[in-house]
Amino acid sequence: MAADGVNELRLKLVHGQSHHNLLLALPTEEAGDVLTVRHLAKEVFIATGVPIPGQRLIFKGKSLKDPSEHLSKLGMKQDSKIMLIGKKPSPFEDAILNQLSTVEKAQEKTEKKQSEITLELDGIHRGLDMKLDLWAGAMKTHLGASESQGITVQKGK
Repeated sequence: MAADGVNELRLKLVHGQSHHNLLLALPTEEAGDVLTVRHLAKEVFIATGVPIPGQRLIFKGKSLKDPSEHLSKLGMKQDSKIMLIGKKPSPFEDAILNQLSTVEKAQEKTEKKQSEITLELDGIHRGLDMKLDLWAGAMKTHLGASESQGITVQKGK
């Protein structure tokens, strides 16, 4: 059963300077259920074009955040007044957001590639350090063997 024992609920929606009359009705597949904030948000989207995630619905000074909350438990009756804070996105804003998203993805790719290159260079550097250490060890061994045989090696100035 819907809010206050009715299957339909008339509400007045105030959105900025605009006023809308809403008629909430339970979908036939939900017969016997109750009207919820989710039903209200869907109807508000249809009436105003403001997407559900961008809606802030207010009733009697309280923000309606829980989509499963029953409208009857909130005290909504026929012709109750609901306020909507939110705006529908403009095509211009959508285009800018899409461009921003593209730039962010490109930046993430660049950062990932830079990290891979840094890791590779670090590996090369470590490899060279190891080779230099081996070379230095071999030279010390060679020089040590030469000195023990009486061979002297002149070191550069």
